[in-house]
Amino acid sequence: MSIDPKDFDMPVAAFNPNPMKLGLFTDGLPDLSFEQVLDEAVSMGIEVLELGTGGYSCAPHLDMDKLLKSAEARREFLHAIESRGLEIAALNCSANAVGPGERWASHGPDVMNTMRLAELLGVKHVVSQSGLPAGSPTDTALNWVIHTYPPEMEDVLKYQWDVTIDFWSKAADLAKASGVETIALENHPMNMVFSVGTLMHLRNAVGPIIGLNLDPSHLFFMGGDPMMIARKLCEEKGYLSRARQGYPPESPHQGHRGIRAGRV
Repeated sequence: MSIDPKDFDMPVAAFNPNPMKLGLFTDGLPDLSFEQVLDEAVSMGIEVLELGTGGYSCAPHLDMDKLLKSAEARREFLHAIESRGLEIAALNCSANAVGPGERWASHGPDVMNTMRLAELLGVKHVVSQSGLPAGSPTDTALNWVIHTYPPEMEDVLKYQWDVTIDFWSKAADLAKASGVETIALENHPMNMVFSVGTLMHLRNAVGPIIGLNLDPSHLFFMGGDPMMIARKLCEEKGYLSRARQGYPPESPHQGHRGIRAGRV
């Protein structure tokens, strides 16, 4: 019996001419060296890698400054990956580049340097977070506004969106100049982008290079419906998605975060 995709309520991966590949976000194995992580990935049948570069990540498996400066270091880095039949799907700089004060001061430069490194490594996708500013230019604490009542909160949101759009417009310009095709922002709470509506607000302001790094787990504890959001993202074409993180039960690293699948 033949199966028609039209019989399904949403797109099905089996009918995708470019099916998803199983990938590993290597930050999930911070106790392993770079070479050990690559060998572990091969042993698990991983095909592609996502590598943390900075921001909230301690970047356990790459030295961004060294790779930015040294062509030889980049050749050795890529050879170690490609000689094992692996490839880099994305660089990850999950960060709060728009956060106030010194605590997040390094995050903006980390995001920008990730775009530059992506060009040098030939990587087309960068994963990040939209970040969250303070509620005003004089505030020092983050302020996550999820409701516009009382009406004063509209002023807070306007300020926050102005800051966020300004940063990501500059980041998008650098990304495009660096050959990056997608900036995938994770739908994490305590961020300006955490839903389809907030994603589209930033995407409409910055451009189609902005997509969503869909993490269903965040939607579970925010009370959202990941399937509904996936359908909407298909309609809006605002996407770069990953599967829930985790390891197979038989893995010695089960319980750590790390495995992803996505349109990469």
